[in-house]
Amino acid sequence: MAHARLSPSSAERWAVCTASVKATEGYPNTSNEPARKGTAEHLVLEECVLFSDDPQRYLGRIVRFWEDDTQNGWTVPPGKNESNSVVLEQDACDRVASAVAFVEQVAALTGARVYAERRVPIGHVTGEHGARGTSDIVLLYGRTLHVIDYKGGRMEVRVRRADGQPNLQLALYALGVIEDLGLTEANIDDIVLTVIQPMLGATPETRLSWAELMATGEWLRQRAMEVDANPTYRPGAKACEWCPANGDCPPADDFVLAQMKRSLDGDRLGEMYEQISMARGWADAVEAKVKDALLAGHPVLLTSGEALGLDTGRRGAREWNNDDAVASAMLAAGVAEDLIYEPRVVRSPAKIESDAKVRRKHEPKIQPVVWLSLQSHIPEPRPGGPVVKPVSEIRDPYLEKRLSGLTKES
Repeated sequence: MAHARLSPSSAERWAVCTASVKATEGYPNTSNEPARKGTAEHLVLEECVLFSDDPQRYLGRIVRFWEDDTQNGWTVPPGKNESNSVVLEQDACDRVASAVAFVEQVAALTGARVYAERRVPIGHVTGEHGARGTSDIVLLYGRTLHVIDYKGGRMEVRVRRADGQPNLQLALYALGVIEDLGLTEANIDDIVLTVIQPMLGATPETRLSWAELMATGEWLRQRAMEVDANPTYRPGAKACEWCPANGDCPPADDFVLAQMKRSLDGDRLGEMYEQISMARGWADAVEAKVKDALLAGHPVLLTSGEALGLDTGRRGAREWNNDDAVASAMLAAGVAEDLIYEPRVVRSPAKIESDAKVRRKHEPKIQPVVWLSLQSHIPEPRPGGPVVKPVSEIRDPYLEKRLSGLTKES
């Protein structure tokens, strides 16, 4: 089945910059290693939630990806890893396990009906006949519709946009579930949107009334109509950051260049900070396009008239082609072992803790009592440096911690 033209996952782009839909037509729908790993984790999440399975059972399993991604799935039987395959590693299984635990806890407390990887209709909002989106997890309990999205990466995803609107991807899923299951205001008056982000240790959520969700749906419907009736460029951080046309879009180019010409005035710092991610993505896209042009033999000139060219980058680190042969030769020459081999290193606390966890259907590799006996050997980690974030997203205020430290020192 073809991807929806106005998909939930790209709603933050097409609903803001409605001209981006036509501007990106013809660009390849490329995938990469992080995206494939994310898809593999979603497959594990689906099976574990639906069949009450243990994510640790999937450790080492291989997911094969085809050009037609509707066929993605486990290799049967598990085969060798290839460039278009992903091996489920321990970290991935641990991330999924935390998501499964969250879903099971909510379901146990509420007695919810649970749906995983449910294909829901979105055409009644986007106007695209037969269009569907896939919601990761849906829970129904009492008069509550709970939509959960799983994000395995490090990039923080907000459940509310800066303008106060709910996350558009999750809102579109919620509208799709309501259409799919025939829900009405008579049986649903509370909508909960949650994003599980194990890499960040965060599970932000927000609540909507039926009226707010319907208002968001109407706004999305108007923007979807604008895509063809009056496509409008609205360059900005959210719209441009993941746009395939970034770096090849004159309105976005003009927007970024205009920002670069503005002075770093204190009154404008917040406004300019909002565009950092867009500017970084734009710069990366421009550099990639320049490199592609030069590799294809097309000249690229600076405003001074000087031509750009391609230099050879730094060589990779030297490596032995046969470690055993090198070690044998050095030992035969009388070289001491400590000058040949790296010393053994104790595994990190995080890895030891993972092996000491009690998991369903699996005995821990290290007894939990051993892990508990090691706590005195784990000093308080060094505090991180200051990281700029909106106040609503701050979990560990840097200035308060710093002032507290200064007070203790004095």
